[in-house]
Amino acid sequence: MTETAPRFDGERLKLGDREFVVPPLNWRRIRKLIPVFNRMEQAKAASQSAPGVDAAPGFSMPGMGKITDAMLTDFITVIYEAVSRNYPEITQDELEDLVDLVNAPKVYMSIMGLSGLLQGEPMPVEEKTLIGESSTLA
Repeated sequence: MTETAPRFDGERLKLGDREFVVPPLNWRRIRKLIPVFNRMEQAKAASQSAPGVDAAPGFSMPGMGKITDAMLTDFITVIYEAVSRNYPEITQDELEDLVDLVNAPKVYMSIMGLSGLLQGEPMPVEEKTLIGESSTLA
């Protein structure tokens, strides 16, 4: 795979043996992911209220409780939507080989924070995210 300069600003994150500049999700991708975010929240709530439902005993991710195959698919979908903004040649299948249960929560939370989608206190806005190509292009 040929590496090109990242098109959008983001956070440098190491996945497997590669380093990526992972940008925030743009408006289009957030809209596309609304059903995924809703499923993830419902699964998290169900997991916390009924431990072990549809999940192997003891199989959990920090902050998510017991997890299922569907939850893992949703995690990789969100990660793919962000990573592919700067690396359109990468496939979701390739990301599944690079993402693991150690780096997935960090990458996911980074994407959510960069995108302004964390619950609670609003994220501070840096001037560089408000101007230039990174705020207006897909």
